[in-house]
Formats: sequence, C-alpha cells, structure tokens
Amino acid sequence: IHMQGVSRLPNSTIYVVNPGYLGFSIHPGDRWVLETGRFYEITIEVYDKSSNKVYLSDNIRINTKLSKEYFEVLKSSLNGSYHYVRAIKKGQTVIDAALTSVVDQDGGVHALPVPVRNQQDVEIYVPIVLTPSILTFPWQPKAGVYQYIIQARGGSGNFSWSSSNQSVATVTVKGLMTTGSDIGVSVIQAIDVQNPLHYGEMKVKLIFPPSGMEFSPCRVEARVGQVLELPLRINGITNVEMGETVPLSDCSHFDLVVEVENHGVFRPLPGRLKPTAAFCSGVRVKAETQGYTALVVSYTHGRIHLSASITIAAHLPLKTIDPPSVALVTLGSSKDMLFEGGPRPWV
Repeated sequence: IHMQGVSRLPNSTIYVVNPGYLGFSIHPGDRWVLETGRFYEITIEVYDKSSNKVYLSDNIRINTKLSKEYFEVLKSSLNGSYHYVRAIKKGQTVIDAALTSVVDQDGGVHALPVPVRNQQDVEIYVPIVLTPSILTFPWQPKAGVYQYIIQARGGSGNFSWSSSNQSVATVTVKGLMTTGSDIGVSVIQAIDVQNPLHYGEMKVKLIFPPSGMEFSPCRVEARVGQVLELPLRINGITNVEMGETVPLSDCSHFDLVVEVENHGVFRPLPGRLKPTAAFCSGVRVKAETQGYTALVVSYTHGRIHLSASITIAAHLPLKTIDPPSVALVTLGSSKDMLFEGGPRPWV
C-alpha cells in the first residue's frame, strides 16, 4: 500500500541538452510584416537539435541586436529573450540574436564554446490609409448608379477588400466601390495580405432625402465666348429627428433643371461637372453677349424641391483704344490711357 501511494506522487523528467538553434516569435500577428506606430512583443526561443523547446532560465544570456533606426525598445528581460518594442520607421531590417553564455549563482559568466546564432528578417510599412475617409451618396432604388475608385496608401500594397454591408456598397479587388439599393452605412476595408492585422477603412453612406442645394464659391464673370463652370453642393439628411446633414459626394445623376433669367446673355451647355472633393455636380454655361443674369438650378423629386440661384456676368474683351499699341512719354510727363470692354462694375 505504501509503494502504491508513492507511485501516485507527481513526477517529471528533466533533460539537460545542448542548444541547437534559435527561433523567433512575435505577438500580435505572428508575422514579420509590421506597421509603424504599433507595439510588438518579440521573443527569442531556444531549441535542441530535435526541435524541442528549451526552458529559458533567468541566468542564460541572449544578446539581441534591434536596430535603433527601426525599433524603439521599451522593455527587455534580464536574459535577453523578451523585448517589448514599437516599430518607428518604414523599411527592411534584420534582428540578430546569439545565445552566448550562462551566469552561475556566484555571478561567474560561462561562455558557450560556440555561441548559437540566428537572424530574422523584418519588413515594416506605414499604416494603411483609404482616401476619401467617407463617401456619401443619395439613395437610388436601382443598385450600381454610383461608382468610385477608393485610393489605398501604405501597407505592403497587396490588399484584400471587403464591405460590411453589401446591400449598401460593394467593392472589387481593385478598390472600385459600387453603391447598392439600401439606405444605410457600409464600412469598406483594405486588409494587408501580408498581415491581416493591418488594415485601413472608410465609410460609404446611402442617405435620403436630399435637403439643401447651393453653389460653391467660383468665378462668376466670363469674357464673351468663354465658358463658366458653376459647381453645386447638395446636402443629404443623415438624422431626420436631429436635422443632421452632410454634403453628398456625387449627385451627377440628379435631373437638374437650369434656367437663365436674361436669355441671350449665357447659354447653358449639356452635361454636368464631374464630382470632386469640393462639390458633387455642377453646370456649364457659355457667355454669348455682354450683360448680367441670374441663373437658377432646381431639382424636383416627388415632394422634394431644391433650388439654388447665382448671378453671373459676361463682358467684352478688354481692348486698348488709346494708344492703339505703344505710347512714348518723356520723363516727368503723363499720358491718359483709354480702354474698351472688360469686366463692368457690379451694382
């Protein structure tokens, strides 16, 4: 009975082995594609020749070289096997590690006859940023009305794209976003294939109804024969109860009606302005004769009616009447000059 009790006591076998090689691990991600500004835990592990992991005691010494150009070391263990770092610069670097010695209880250092060495290649990239950070479109009952190529910067350049709500927006492998048929919000992500922990994201919103229209600041005078581009901004309601609105990114598919008060001064041209970050659409008019006129752009959809007005002017080319070409004056004298045409005063 006594022997049976002894046999049930916990027991273990301890092996004393020679170090065979060093391995490297990193957390989070377990991939050696890093991102500037992020924090990582780097661990150097020792294995025997049979690939068994060796217990790392406090009295071993691993010399690890982390480039100060690429890493900020925030914390390291006494034996040199653990390092808490922040990646600080884009580029490629190498981590060198060597198991060199063992320290005994009296502080004596016993160097290994042949240090065990290894290296780890590291790639560091800047964070992924998607441009623009948000796109807002007016809701349309038909899917695929609006498209936009989302620009991705940073990372390794090899991305997989995803949409959180494909009823609102879909995205292709090249970052081409296409609107869906549902009102709502979709988060578009570009995930780095080299390390899925690294990604950039932006939002696509489909909203209804539009709530306000105005002309963006622009040039309002043109010489006869020239074309004026008049950009428009249209807002959409994001919260009906709170009355919150945001500018639409693209309203080029709106059926806009253009009216000129004084006919003959400007002639509306077909087509609409291509959307930019500053406006969602716009109209083009050509100066026909000298004069002023008010131009009104309106949009009607069911009970929704929006309009915006702007005053524009056309003038004749500026010409010199006197002198016709060159005037010669003596020192201290003066000469009156006479011009014709040019912009007229606003009253």
